[in-house]
Amino acid sequence: MEIGGALLRDFALLVWSDRGVDEQVLRFCFDRGVYKGLKTSTLEQECYILADWLNWLAARKKTLGDALPSDYHRWGDRGNRGGKLSAARAYRRKELVWQFYKGLRSDPALAQTTAAFFETLSEANITDQGLIQWSMKLEYKVGKGSRAPRVPTDVEVGRILTELGNYDDPFLSERNFLIGQVEARIGLRAMGVESLKIETLDKMLESAGIEIEAQSIGNLHQAKSEQIRIRRQLNGLLERGRTVIAAPIVEKGGKKREVEVPIDLAIRLLNHVWGRRQTLIANRVGAKRRNNNRIFLSWRDGGPLSRGSIKDIVSAAFESAKVRGSGHGLRAYYLTTKAIELISEARRTFGANFSVEDILNELARLAGHNHRETLRAYLDVARIREAALREFDQ
Repeated sequence: MEIGGALLRDFALLVWSDRGVDEQVLRFCFDRGVYKGLKTSTLEQECYILADWLNWLAARKKTLGDALPSDYHRWGDRGNRGGKLSAARAYRRKELVWQFYKGLRSDPALAQTTAAFFETLSEANITDQGLIQWSMKLEYKVGKGSRAPRVPTDVEVGRILTELGNYDDPFLSERNFLIGQVEARIGLRAMGVESLKIETLDKMLESAGIEIEAQSIGNLHQAKSEQIRIRRQLNGLLERGRTVIAAPIVEKGGKKREVEVPIDLAIRLLNHVWGRRQTLIANRVGAKRRNNNRIFLSWRDGGPLSRGSIKDIVSAAFESAKVRGSGHGLRAYYLTTKAIELISEARRTFGANFSVEDILNELARLAGHNHRETLRAYLDVARIREAALREFDQ
């Protein structure tokens, strides 16, 4: 079968005896096969589930728009009569029907007739910027976590960053806010944040072609003219359309890699090194000797801030902001945001026939992951949010 230039072999079809191929199920399965990369064997199983739901409605002389939540729950209970299905499989059946109705929202006529049914079964996270995410009210958890990663929204991350900067002491306020920025906008784990050194910023500037006359930015805390020159050169890159510069880091397992640092964040880090960090070192006995050239220092003694302390600082901000999660949630936010950007760019370049595998490869590079399949869950969350953003842009 070929639709829109994409070819799927052995594609499952749902055919009514009196009216032929079911167009809505065809479109739904095609989208899941092309955009989500599901195997045809999986699509066949999903067709059977949707056929069971539609036959249930037909037997009661109901259409898609006539379905009631009571129909949905009775159908789900009937499918698991006698407890033959595991909790996960029973949830999967009901979730698939919910996903099917969610897909119908792209059809103006069907969206109107099925809106009441869909929204009764859904929870929407809505902010001043519009819809962030639809989720299914019926939750199922397996093991220690949910089926999908918990990724904070833009609004939640804003609250977390506000809490990180909410300290009376200006050093703590600036340092903790920058830690949150580094995790949310560069995607570093606590170990990567801990490893950031003055040398990291030296090499970052070198990669951007910016010379440091005193060999290291750590020697420029009194050279105001040099500081101004470096800031101007970085702002010049922004004015010419460049948004990030490369910097080397050390992460999990001692692995070295390069990350993309937003230029505005790079300027903030430099200001911290030349300003409040330098003041702390000057005011703590022995701090000049013990700071080990780390960017983020302990307020107590001016020594390097440990990864344990970094985790505690960010976890406390999550709790104060009343957001579920910890520092890894900011990394999840970074990966999801990048995935949304990659999907949007791929749509603009290739239309509907973009490669999910190429997106996973690029996401793995940005995340520093050897096993890209571990990132597929973030890609799934990104698809939901990207589709919601497109819906509100129309």
